[in-house]
Amino acid sequence: MPSPNSMLRSVNSEERWTTEMFRSFPAEEEGIHINLNLPPCVFRVPTSFVETKPDAYVPHHVGLGPYHHLRPDLYTAQRRKLAVVAKLHPRINLRAVAEGIAKWEPFIRQCHDEYLDFDPQTLAWILAVDAFYLVNFLNNYSVATSNNKAETEKLAGDVLMLENQIPSLIIAGIFYHLVAPGDDEVRRLLELERFHIFCWDVSPLPVPLLGVGPGVVAEAMLEGHLLKLMYYFIVNCTIVRLDSPIFMAHVDNPGFVLAENLKMGVDAAAGVGVPGAAIVQQLVSLAEKVPWDSVLALFKKGDPDGKSPSLLVEEIDIPCVSQLVDLAGIRFSVVPGGIREFKYDVEEKKFYLPKINIKSNSEVVLRNLLAYEAAAKPGGPDVLELAEFVDLMCGIIDTPRDVEILRKEEIIVSDLTDEEIAPIFNGIKRSTGNKEKKTTDIEKAVEKVNVEYGNVPKVKVYRLMKKYVYGSWKFLTVFSMVIVVLLLLLQAFCLVYGCSKHWFK
Repeated sequence: MPSPNSMLRSVNSEERWTTEMFRSFPAEEEGIHINLNLPPCVFRVPTSFVETKPDAYVPHHVGLGPYHHLRPDLYTAQRRKLAVVAKLHPRINLRAVAEGIAKWEPFIRQCHDEYLDFDPQTLAWILAVDAFYLVNFLNNYSVATSNNKAETEKLAGDVLMLENQIPSLIIAGIFYHLVAPGDDEVRRLLELERFHIFCWDVSPLPVPLLGVGPGVVAEAMLEGHLLKLMYYFIVNCTIVRLDSPIFMAHVDNPGFVLAENLKMGVDAAAGVGVPGAAIVQQLVSLAEKVPWDSVLALFKKGDPDGKSPSLLVEEIDIPCVSQLVDLAGIRFSVVPGGIREFKYDVEEKKFYLPKINIKSNSEVVLRNLLAYEAAAKPGGPDVLELAEFVDLMCGIIDTPRDVEILRKEEIIVSDLTDEEIAPIFNGIKRSTGNKEKKTTDIEKAVEKVNVEYGNVPKVKVYRLMKKYVYGSWKFLTVFSMVIVVLLLLLQAFCLVYGCSKHWFK
């Protein structure tokens, strides 16, 4: 009987585990050698990611691979997959494919970061069915996007989830069975083309459409999968991406009600000739001309009480886009290429950012790319390039107003509304990274921006207001309301009893 603390759930599970150990450490004369140093590429999503938004990492429409294939709630998808395989059956021998995959069992287990409690035949059939479904999905993706865009984007999001990945060598084997014998070069190019087109269309960040040789792609696919290939394209992109449509936004003023009440009270007092009310009325009129949106935006940035629940996620320390533009005069411009082309020009006071294409599944894709990067490089010396760039975007985008500015500069493009896009960048948790690594270009740029922003006279004044005035805001609010009530009482008194000049001598 297995131990209650064991990952093995039955006696059969223990027997399968023992068999796997025999295969991993064969007798020398058997001549079989398994590379135990092969790093896994299909991971369970790290707990720190799942805590922020679990639904972004669990497939809802189709389960691929051993982690999600047998989920009961995805049985409808299982029937859909079997229908696809049945349609392709005249061209393939699925049983032969499954038997071939079974021979790769040790390699398949090495690709996953968790023990797979399946016997060899079950595991082989799971991957055979899912690999054929995935290949069919990629082959028909360009056609499907025009016919049923919403459904296809949902499936694409599931296909790119970290726990839903299938090793690319299994996919290569499926292409081998679908392409005519002897056409090895055609088979290889077809496989790369399908992967490439899909990544280019679905990726929220720039992916090169042309100029990437098959050798480069093959290198990224070695011991990898579709999500890893997209990640490779994103961090190595230096080629311009095509354009798409965009969106708009607005900002609310939380001080509107208080300001209106105060103005009404002062106007009423001035109307009945209360001494000093006319002066206060002029001050209120002057205050109306102050850019309070920018002032209050500054307060919001550092005030946890002023943020919605979706904003209570640690972000990089940098002012948002609207603050940089309205208060510091910093501009934004789109730059050809990918995330490595980012830069901040001190002399021009301009941010250069790559184009970001947001679709309905972009948040899911981004989150799983970040989860893959974190899982593949746990605590290593390498910089988490994608996470660092996404941290920057989450730091500078707080409200739809920020999105609107980036939209005008064609940095963000999307068919979604502004209200749908802004929360995407407010809910992604900041990456921790390696504290001992060198200072990166993005960190240097953020430091320069913060210094320049802090030296702006208006910002210095606003920060003084925040330090000495905003801390007493509740008291000032109550005090102003008391003044309004007293002025209204005085107005009522004057209307009833009259307010001749001798009352105020």
